[in-house]
Amino acid sequence: MKVIIDQSFERDTRKLKDKKIKIKIADTIEEVISVKKLSDIPNCKKMKGSSNAYRIRMGEYRIGFFLQNNTVEFVRFLHRKDIYNVFP
Repeated sequence: MKVIIDQSFERDTRKLKDKKIKIKIADTIEEVISVKKLSDIPNCKKMKGSSNAYRIRMGEYRIGFFLQNNTVEFVRFLHRKDIYNVFP
């Protein structure tokens, strides 16, 4: 899959201080690039209310992304209490 990283996603990840989470984010992005379909990604779920919005669970954090024409656009990376207020 093709991957696009949005400015808001970069901003969210720059705010993180925990290097373990940053490594998990990089691993997840590489995993998304290598898979053929979203069902192969663990902890990935479709979001209600939007036809192409998904989230990946990473412990206390969530990655919010859109899937369109085999292209994944990573939009937000926030704590689970915050992401559902701003994404999608």
